[in-house]
Amino acid sequence: MELVCTDLLLCYMKTPLHLINPNDENQFLSTSTVYLGVKVLNQIKISAIQQRKDLLKEFSNRFINFIKTSCLQINKRYDFSNTILPLVNMLTPSVALSSKMREKYPPITCLSEQLHRIVNGDSNIQKLDDQRRTIVLVRLPNEIQTEKESDKCWTLIKELGTGKFIDLAEFALAVLSLPHSNASCERVFSKINCIKTKSRNKLITSTVSATVITSECLKKNNLNCICFQPTKLMFDSVSYTSLYPSSVTNKNELNTNKTMININEEEEIFLLED
Repeated sequence: MELVCTDLLLCYMKTPLHLINPNDENQFLSTSTVYLGVKVLNQIKISAIQQRKDLLKEFSNRFINFIKTSCLQINKRYDFSNTILPLVNMLTPSVALSSKMREKYPPITCLSEQLHRIVNGDSNIQKLDDQRRTIVLVRLPNEIQTEKESDKCWTLIKELGTGKFIDLAEFALAVLSLPHSNASCERVFSKINCIKTKSRNKLITSTVSATVITSECLKKNNLNCICFQPTKLMFDSVSYTSLYPSSVTNKNELNTNKTMININEEEEIFLLED
C-alpha cells in the first residue's frame, strides 16, 4: 500500500516523497505535466480534443482532486510510520528461506520484542532466533521452497513431521494475521449486522461466529448458499440431539461424541455435535 500511495503522489507532485503533503498546492505539477496514464495521453492527442483546452484543463484538475483524495484516504487508513509493518517482510518466503536476503534485515528479535502478546520471555525469543538462523541451512521439501504465499508456506513448515521449526512457524502465522488497518474488522462487523438482525436478536455468540466462518469458507472456495451441496453426513448431523442438547439426559456422552465433517475436499473442518 505504501508503494501504491507513493506512485499516486508522483503523478501530480514534485516534492521529495518524505516531505509530501497531498494538500500542498504549491508543490503540484502543472496540469500539462501531470501523469494521466498511457491510454489517456494517447486519447488527448486527438485533434478534436486538443482544440478544447478548457476541457483538458478541467479534466486535469478533476484528476488531481481524485488522486489527492485517494492519497488522503490511504494516509488515514494506513500508518506508514509504523515500525512493525516493514519488519514483517522478513517473514515472506523469499526472505525467510534465503540466507542472502536474510542479511538485509535485522534479527527477528527486533520484531518479536515489539509483540509481547505473541511471544514473551527471553527463552521463547531465543528459540525463534535459533530457528530462523537454522531454517536456511536445512533442505526443506520442494513444496515449501516453491510456495510463494507466506501464510501457506508457514503452514506447510508448521506441519513438518520433525516439528523443528514449529515455534517460528506459529510466530510467523500470528504476525501475518495482524490487521494492517481496521478495514477487515469493519467488514466482519458489517457481516454480523446482516446476520444478527432484529428478528434474529437471540442468536448466541457461537452461532453467529459459526455462520461468519462458514460464509468465509464458502467464499474462499468460490461457493455460495445457492451452489453449495451439503453432504448426507451434514444432513444426518442436524438432529434433535445436536440442536437441543440440553434436553438430552446423557450430556457427558454428547460432549465426547463429536463428528468431524469436511465441507469441501480441502482443509476446512467443522465440528458438529452428533
